[in-house]
Amino acid sequence: MAATHGTPMKPDEAEAAHAEFPMADTDMVQPTGRYYRGVDLAVVPTLPENLQVSYVAEGAANIIYRFKLPSSTSNGASTPESAALERNVDKTHLLRLRKTLPSGTANLPAFAALQKIFFPLLPKELVLDTQLVRIPRDLIDRENKVLLQREAEGTRLAKRAGLYLVGPPPPPGTPLDENGDKLTMYERYAFLVEDMTPTPAAGEAKPHRQVLVEFKTKWLLQSPGAPEDWRRCRTCALRLSKDYKKHKIHVQGNGVGAPGYWCPFDLASGEHGRVRLAVRGILSHKGAVLTGWKNGAGVKGKMSALEEIILENKVVEYFLQPKGRELLALLKKYQQEWDPKGAEALFGKNGDQNLGVDIVASTAGDGEWGDEWSEEVRKYLMAMTIRDLTLFLKVDLSSEAAVQARMGDLDLKSCENGKAKYWVNTEVELKSGGWYNGTESYPVRRKSMVGDKRKIIEVDGKIVDGRKKSSQDGGLAEIIIEQEAPVPLYSDADVRWCAL
Repeated sequence: MAATHGTPMKPDEAEAAHAEFPMADTDMVQPTGRYYRGVDLAVVPTLPENLQVSYVAEGAANIIYRFKLPSSTSNGASTPESAALERNVDKTHLLRLRKTLPSGTANLPAFAALQKIFFPLLPKELVLDTQLVRIPRDLIDRENKVLLQREAEGTRLAKRAGLYLVGPPPPPGTPLDENGDKLTMYERYAFLVEDMTPTPAAGEAKPHRQVLVEFKTKWLLQSPGAPEDWRRCRTCALRLSKDYKKHKIHVQGNGVGAPGYWCPFDLASGEHGRVRLAVRGILSHKGAVLTGWKNGAGVKGKMSALEEIILENKVVEYFLQPKGRELLALLKKYQQEWDPKGAEALFGKNGDQNLGVDIVASTAGDGEWGDEWSEEVRKYLMAMTIRDLTLFLKVDLSSEAAVQARMGDLDLKSCENGKAKYWVNTEVELKSGGWYNGTESYPVRRKSMVGDKRKIIEVDGKIVDGRKKSSQDGGLAEIIIEQEAPVPLYSDADVRWCAL
């Protein structure tokens, strides 16, 4: 077997793999030796150019594919090379390819951090099994053309359009742009990750009784940077502020009880009512539940009323039982230990302190992850990684089988490329905007007749600036008042707030 989570290789196997899969000549900006920060590069297999893949799902940073290893001869017979791939590549896994996000971490240092930090700290049975593989350039070029075609056909989500897969650098001698020497601009590696998608029933026409729930557990404890009089947790405060900025939706309290809204504090409370409230919010979120298959592709949609009840009950039970409670308790423990001060105290008000030299831009393979940063920064990045992991729950609706849980997306965070500044600015805006303590401001809306061109109008006895919105039906037009009015503090009996 090739290098994978929890699968050590014998010395003779490693030597054989080294002979079968020598390092590529184009591995510039990578270490020239056999090891990279503890990762044995000699045992990392290279996927073939004619690998067959099929799209499964897409997130903000990665795209997931099923894959099939091709036979090397026309009659389907194996060659030594194809036989070696069969032995060293786990065909039950899914292929995860990285997209060209400037703030993304390249897969090799990300895998090194997984192997060094998160695999030892987290229970093996709760972490997605992950294998590192090399990828061919032709594969990336081919699949990017498929993405462009899907965009033209309207079958790719609009919010994902414009961002494509990143692949290996061009052959030696090809002119590079000014960013050509940066590790994040090219990608030689990919992950094979454990497949948590629902197992199809015999024949796709039959009902599927297994579903997958996926969501991010987020901040299970309050941010150290929150004000003392906070009434919303960091997750709920940020969610509501984004909803208002993007959709002009203003929600009182923390929004819990409305579809798609839930609080991580409720999920980790251990209290039946609060856990159920959180689970209901998670399951009502669009795209949270993979319900089955159609023509080989995953389908996210509605279930029958009975299936929804069974799913909710099984997920609630999981988080009330020891396994689920222990998982959340472990994540809370690491969040508290690794981030006791908060982003602003660590990186300064401008987000430019203690940054050091990012591992992503480093060309050296010596040392261990995080040598460039202080211990405080290393631990903060570990905390932010834990906060952004995805929890996968495979639930069998037709039997008493236990819920299968796995943690994934443990991609090491970086404080470079503006991330530290973003984290600091987020905290500052949530505090100054009143989103933590429920005193946020938002434009007051009033009505005026169409044709009213006044820029100055009277509202509640005060003269304030305003601007007119046209009305298509010739009726009333809406005036958005530029003066911001604070939201009144409602009593706890009126709305729900976050609580540890």
